Amino acid sequence: MAYLESEAARVIDKFHGEKFSLWKFKMEMALASVDLWDIVDGSEKAPPSDADPKVLKEYQRRVKKAMSIIVLNLADNQLAHVKSCKGPAEAWKILCNIHETKSLSNILFVRRKFFTCKMDEGDDLLDHVNKVKALADQLACLEVPVREEDIVMTLLESLPASYEFLITALETMPTKELTMEYVTARLMHEMSKRKEKEPQGDDAAMVARQSKAAYHPLRQGVRTCFHCGKPGHIARFCYKAKNKEKESANNAKDEDEFAFATKLEAHSMNVCKWIMDSGATKHMTSHRTAFDTYEVICPRDVRLSDGSVAKAIGMGSI
Repeated sequence: MAYLESEAARVIDKFHGEKFSLWKFKMEMALASVDLWDIVDGSEKAPPSDADPKVLKEYQRRVKKAMSIIVLNLADNQLAHVKSCKGPAEAWKILCNIHETKSLSNILFVRRKFFTCKMDEGDDLLDHVNKVKALADQLACLEVPVREEDIVMTLLESLPASYEFLITALETMPTKELTMEYVTARLMHEMSKRKEKEPQGDDAAMVARQSKAAYHPLRQGVRTCFHCGKPGHIARFCYKAKNKEKESANNAKDEDEFAFATKLEAHSMNVCKWIMDSGATKHMTSHRTAFDTYEVICPRDVRLSDGSVAKAIGMGSI
């Protein structure tokens, strides 16, 4: 028992004034593990004054133990709030009142942080998922609960562009199936796949050298852009092509997608040859084996240049 009490007093990071809902949850678990939470939340009342002296003494010992655990897990800048408290129940109530203020300004502040949360390329995915969940928990503590589907949508919208294919695949699923547990599992699986593909050691250095060589100014000088006809760059990096693409995207209808196809001879089975500098925003192929990553999507109509319609059944990268 003494070992558990000492563990409860030292395993939690001290509260410095941030992430109160997380610290609060840890403290509840720590106090419950040593059978002291009932004293803190007030459900265990003090014995009557005429009770057995041993019972009274044991109760006072547990009260002091609960108070010491709370105080030892507070940083110095928080001690002033509980210094004059008579017991752990009063100290706990004061901390909750200070750090869970249910004012309109505080609620708006947390809601803004939740709905504008963004993950940058290269950030740790697990940390970002936990950040979104923590903000949702903080809103729940302020008695402004967020629906699970809103948490899922906020999480997906906050991901960087490199997760576009996964997000598109998830968007085709029924809303009822998009639980936070399922989406988190898919994101963790995607993170694992990306880590497996990352070069290690000497391979990473080789990839870095190749990448620098590929975009060396002297080598780029021999390339000619298919879009503007000027040397020194390719259409994918042409600012004129990007401006035209943005204008086309603004004028295009959301419900239609168009594909302009090149002819593939019947006897040709080579799926490794691609026209990479075509200026197209998306490419299509009927060869499943050409994909490096692949996500199944609900069939989507794609209108071809001859007026016919083809079905797109998946998305991925090659």
